[in-house]
Amino acid sequence: MPYTNQFSFKKSVFKLGFVLMATTALAALPLTFDLDGGTFVGKSVAAIGNGGGNGNGNGNGGNGGGNGGGNGNAGGGNGAGNGAAGSGAAGASAGGSSGGSSAGGASSSGGSAGVGSSGNGNGKGNANANSGLSVASGDSEDGASGNKGNNHGSIASALGALNAAHASATARENAAPNSRVGLISAYETAHEATQTALSDVENAENAATEAEADLAAAAAAVDDAIAALDAAQTSSGVAAAETDLASAQADLDAATAASAEADAAAAAAPDDADAAQAATDAAAALSDAEADVATASAALDAATAEVSTAETDLAAAEADLAAAEASVSDSEAAVADAEAAAAAAAEAEADALSAAANKSVTDEVTTAVNDLLGIN
Repeated sequence: MPYTNQFSFKKSVFKLGFVLMATTALAALPLTFDLDGGTFVGKSVAAIGNGGGNGNGNGNGGNGGGNGGGNGNAGGGNGAGNGAAGSGAAGASAGGSSGGSSAGGASSSGGSAGVGSSGNGNGKGNANANSGLSVASGDSEDGASGNKGNNHGSIASALGALNAAHASATARENAAPNSRVGLISAYETAHEATQTALSDVENAENAATEAEADLAAAAAAVDDAIAALDAAQTSSGVAAAETDLASAQADLDAATAASAEADAAAAAAPDDADAAQAATDAAAALSDAEADVATASAALDAATAEVSTAETDLAAAEADLAAAEASVSDSEAAVADAEAAAAAAAEAEADALSAAANKSVTDEVTTAVNDLLGIN
């Protein structure tokens, strides 16, 4: 083959190879061909990442011959990963955490742009650029995994020396009193003392409640006894019985006098039958009058006994009321003492925890220590 023809053939092969390479490169790039305008138009490629952690973005560059950009979307987190690839250079990635922010990357020559979404957590994005494309990736679920890890670290940091609460129960029991673990054991003992004191307060309050119930019952019993006494004094007829007895006694006095007079008349006229009969009749009337007095006296005794019983019941009810009042007073004093003891125990518990700590003791710290010790 002539030299010129060989050169022409090689040139054609070279052109064909170049076209194939260019076609392959264009296929890999984020481009589309605009049929109307007859030009290539960059298309947007958005990389998807799952946000998590503390918004620390780690970008891994890739080698590519194209120009492109990628955007990481942080799912469920605040922040997103951004990656951009330089022309023929490695792509860089960046992650950031900023509440409610979004991230986007643009290519230097393909016009591709991505838009990052925002969320409510901390995002971590990784961008890898290959052939001009940037990919953001994350590996957490709604930012929970990263936050959990960092929250644990935050609590551990807040605990400081109180991390000694991780020691086993055996270690705490055998620890030297002034050692950190020993101080934790002292706090645990103080906490138990507080719980016992609080239980004593509850028991004292229950006793006071029962005493108040007994007082109310005693007061009601006094009221009932007073009503019963009034009823006895009214319904028993003591006054009527006293009146009946007085009347019977008057009749007896009269019968006694009449009988004495009749006896005297009969004695003066022993042969007088009428006088003798009058003496006999007067004696019978006297006997009846004595019986009436006995009956009236018995009725008065019965009425008086009913009243007396009611008075006795009232006195007993009043005594029970006084005892109940004293019990309430004692129970209230017991509650006050138990509350004071519980307050002192709680203060001692707080002092024990402060003595074991080397940092400020917050409610969160106290809860964390109690969780480690398995106490409430």
